[in-house]
Amino acid sequence: MYIYYKKYSSVRNYKDNRYMINNSQKSNNKDYSDFYNLNKFTIIRSAIIVGMLPNSHQNISREVKLWRIKSVITFIEFNKQHVYPSENLDFLEQSEKTIIGYFLGMVFAHIHMQKCYGLRHIAHLKTHGIITKNNIYYNETNQLVESRRSPDFWGYNKKNKESYLIEAKGSTQKDKRITPNTIERAALQLNDVMEVRFTGNQYSNTYNISFTEKNKNLNKLIIGTHPFSKQGEYIQEQVVTQSNRIPISLQIDENIMIYHYYCHLIRLLQSEKNDIKSFILEEINLEFKVLYLRELNCYIGVMKEIYEVLDPLVNEEFNINCLKINISKEISKTLDTLEFMEIEKKVDSQKNISLGIDGVICFEKKA
Repeated sequence: MYIYYKKYSSVRNYKDNRYMINNSQKSNNKDYSDFYNLNKFTIIRSAIIVGMLPNSHQNISREVKLWRIKSVITFIEFNKQHVYPSENLDFLEQSEKTIIGYFLGMVFAHIHMQKCYGLRHIAHLKTHGIITKNNIYYNETNQLVESRRSPDFWGYNKKNKESYLIEAKGSTQKDKRITPNTIERAALQLNDVMEVRFTGNQYSNTYNISFTEKNKNLNKLIIGTHPFSKQGEYIQEQVVTQSNRIPISLQIDENIMIYHYYCHLIRLLQSEKNDIKSFILEEINLEFKVLYLRELNCYIGVMKEIYEVLDPLVNEEFNINCLKINISKEISKTLDTLEFMEIEKKVDSQKNISLGIDGVICFEKKA
């Protein structure tokens, strides 16, 4: 099945409904710019990864984690071609629909960045350990103000050296697109960050990179997810590029970012350690540590090597600042050995399994 999306080169072009087709600006040639494929299990593995990222330093219960996943998949349906809104939405109050729209926006933005931009890991910018600098600045009228806004995610593609700030918006409102006012509010979230200072690790080397618009390596995207209602009803995305000049800086350490990224999944596996199974994906001869979620009739897990790095580190008392091993180096080395683009082609052709470029897997229990 597919998610169709429209790309806009600016908020102004979004207001004018001038979206891009084949990387050129056109207005009404067709109802989408491009698409990517996914299945139900892609959504489940993304929901467990991004659904609770800001609280990854806390030990959240299994019940809450499953509730977050169910909050997404209970309200969407699937057919051979589309993901579409479930009739279950009709039984919700507006405030409840707002919460579901928020969850949908976060999950589908994460999937989009993996599928379309090759981001292996993302950092939720409200996560414990991310440092904000220079958030007090002079505005256009020369008044000293403090910014309390920040976008949702940041991620870095090591292959092309590009980084991305992402503000995710979601709605359950059936319409042709997310409202322009919502996109403008999302742009304000992105406006308050001009630099990301990243401490990365590769093999035996530690390096620092400054990602800025001036250096042309900091991209800003708004990803809005909603039910599209022009021809039938199915989930569509709007992807809008944004730029700004506000001098706020974020400081992100790759070890902290990756630790938090996997933390909830590892804790879920640890919560039922006696039930963890080894699973060999025969198409690529890789071993995973997986746990059966009976409520969802599926297995979820991660590559064995990643689990073995994180299992002894993830606990309530652990302080990421006291980290003795290089998480990033160990996990990146594992993932770098895989040709994930070819693997995705092999695995994504199957409707009952999903494997991400982050090494997280989800698949249906066979009858």
